[in-house]
Amino acid sequence: MENINNKSESAIGEEENLCPICYDKFSLPFKLHCGHSFCYLCIKGSYLINKTCPMCRNKISEDLNKVSSIDVFSNRDRKYPRTQWIYGNSRGDAWWYYDDATNELIENLFSIYLHEKSDDKKDDTVSSNAKNPNKNSDDSESGSDEENKDSNSDSNSDSEEEQKVSKYSFRIGTISYDLNFEEMYQYPSMSRNRKRKIKRLVLECLDEEEDIRENLKILGVAGVMSKENDKVEK
Repeated sequence: MENINNKSESAIGEEENLCPICYDKFSLPFKLHCGHSFCYLCIKGSYLINKTCPMCRNKISEDLNKVSSIDVFSNRDRKYPRTQWIYGNSRGDAWWYYDDATNELIENLFSIYLHEKSDDKKDDTVSSNAKNPNKNSDDSESGSDEENKDSNSDSNSDSEEEQKVSKYSFRIGTISYDLNFEEMYQYPSMSRNRKRKIKRLVLECLDEEEDIRENLKILGVAGVMSKENDKVEK
């Protein structure tokens, strides 16, 4: 019987390219002074709970809330046109890119939202036609009142349904967030008063992306300041 502890060199190589926290390929890879590497967002989430390395338990000497040693605007493997989601900073005067993995997740959630919204409109049209067929002008006033009541009831029901489909959840590191695509903002699931605006960008080419970064004041990616904005307060 093969010893399960004996791993091939290729398997070991694959593991070395995976974050020890999320067990996925590195996104914004960050190496601590102790030598262990993680996705920046994974180790930042862990750092907020316990300021020691999850692997060796040595104290994390870096301030993970102020990091600028990652090449956040690397354009390797970028294909255009592409979609980029961004979120506002705490002061509301600048923006951050989401990291690639979260960006893809939010785009998928947005596609689901658009699909569900389209289905809701179709259902509303069918329901409206069923409840309000063409009637003669001599309909009774009481009948009209009854229709108004039904209409108000449907309106309230639709509003409640919109609230249900407008909120989608995702996780960054150890923190869960909710998205409201109706009003385009996000907030931590456990702290609804900490809302931040979100925006969807469709980028046609690298030159356009660089112009947008400058015009919208994009600070960096996922809380990691780009080198050119290193002196700007988050």
